[in-house]
Amino acid sequence: MITEDDIVKNYVRVLCTERNDESQPYAIAEIKVSPIRNKVFTNVALGKRITKVSGEVEGGNGDFYLNATDGITDVITSWIGNKGSDPQYYDLDLGASYHLGKLEIWRFHFNGGRTYRNCVIMLSDDPNFPADQTTIVYNNDTDNSLGFGAGEDEEYKETAAGKEIIIDKPVSARYIRLYSQGSYEFPNGNELVEVKAYES
Repeated sequence: MITEDDIVKNYVRVLCTERNDESQPYAIAEIKVSPIRNKVFTNVALGKRITKVSGEVEGGNGDFYLNATDGITDVITSWIGNKGSDPQYYDLDLGASYHLGKLEIWRFHFNGGRTYRNCVIMLSDDPNFPADQTTIVYNNDTDNSLGFGAGEDEEYKETAAGKEIIIDKPVSARYIRLYSQGSYEFPNGNELVEVKAYES
């Protein structure tokens, strides 16, 4: 009998012992692995404050520094902005270190959505993000404008679905830093609607 403890693993091995045609190689067309139906992954960023903004702050209604972690992704009044055409960033303190396996990010997706430039997302247990204690989990800065290395992730237009970032090798981190350098549609705006972070 297969139990939950058997299923919650990082790797899958398929063992084949018989073939219909011994002259043909073993072949697998596709493997699908679905999460356990009843397992709930908690958003550990919910209700945590943005602790640092590099540029001039603006935002929607309420507390700007909580707008990006209030769980609201589809209301134009719940966001925080960071003005400036130079690279800008937000820091988020999760309050404790978590083994993070997935992030979800929403920026300005209203009125057709925006495509943000030079986006880099990094994780660390140190609020100063030293290079040797920091893991970059997303980077579309392909020409290394920010100096963190040339990114290989593609730019994308924001939608109401947000951007899911799967961390293949989960990272232990307390702090999240999100860089951007404006969008093609609005070069001086670095808006952030919502950040969600999930334990693996």
